[in-house]
Amino acid sequence: MREILNVTTKVFVREFYRENASLFMLVFGLAAGFMRGQDHVALGESFIASPHLMLIPGLIWLGYTLRVMNFNHQALRRKENEFVFQLNIFSRFSQRMSVAITTFYQLLPVYGYGVFLVALSVKYARYGIPGLIFIVIAGLHLMVNYQFAAALRQPNRARKQWRLTRLLDQHTIRPYPLVLVEWVVRRQALLIIGLKSAAFLMLFGSLRLYYYEAYDHRLLAMAIAVTMAIPVVITTAMHRFENFHFSILRQLPLAMVKRMTYVLTAIALLSLPEIALLLKYFPEHLGWMTFAASVLFAVSIPFLFYSLQYTEDRKEEKFMRLVFAWTIAWIVLVLFKVPIWALAGGNLLIAARVWRKFYYVFEYTTPIADD
Repeated sequence: MREILNVTTKVFVREFYRENASLFMLVFGLAAGFMRGQDHVALGESFIASPHLMLIPGLIWLGYTLRVMNFNHQALRRKENEFVFQLNIFSRFSQRMSVAITTFYQLLPVYGYGVFLVALSVKYARYGIPGLIFIVIAGLHLMVNYQFAAALRQPNRARKQWRLTRLLDQHTIRPYPLVLVEWVVRRQALLIIGLKSAAFLMLFGSLRLYYYEAYDHRLLAMAIAVTMAIPVVITTAMHRFENFHFSILRQLPLAMVKRMTYVLTAIALLSLPEIALLLKYFPEHLGWMTFAASVLFAVSIPFLFYSLQYTEDRKEEKFMRLVFAWTIAWIVLVLFKVPIWALAGGNLLIAARVWRKFYYVFEYTTPIADD
């Protein structure tokens, strides 16, 4: 078992944390830079106050778990990792134990925060919460284990297409932005649901803070910057579809403005949960002009990330560092009281400039396993 574990920790654990280093740096920067120790304790106490409020960390854990599952899926499909399937020659017990330990290492942040909430629950004699936390985390761990073990045993499993899906494909005609959205959702449905849920909850929590104190627009702008940067994998999947799987679109005689409009429409459709949340819980004292600028800023962030992918074919870990840098830049600009409409306008102008300069010269040079 030691031989298997030595391989799996290097291929899956070390690479997972290395590729997601920018995400962990962003979360650590926000947690350590904007919250003190007593703030973390107060937040944990609010979570354990009710089983319903435990849904918030539960959904965040789910989003993180889906990210782990997506990484394992892609890592197993890379050609340089084909040797991993030779681990099937070892005993089934050794395989299962190695997979369980490997996924435990990948889920350490989930276990760490779970232990923190359990300690708070015991301190305040809320003994039902630890059981709930154990069930949730154990369920997530089993889910990752099953996906990992099944992929090791059956690396080329066929995908089943539902009858309803076939009927919709045969009898409906959809506009291109809807085709783009549908392809992305079908391709990475669970990952998108998890990341969008985490982003939704973060934005919801930020908006609810306005019920207790009349903050200015800066809190909202920082929340939007972080929220819309979380599901950045959606923009990478969209970009991959348009420029790799459906590359014939580049040969069609379409105006550049129309191409950008298609992408903006698809991004707006995918951002409807966040826009609806802003519409329902937007602070009244900020005014409707700030609301319009906030919606535009929210849509401009994924559009800018989509456009920046035309400048260079970057690997995921390199692109995540770029996302981290832009998110920190927006937060710094917000702290210096730069208006939201100026941030949104700057994003759109930079994106349009990138499209015009790099659209026709861009090409993919790094393969992706799922292709």
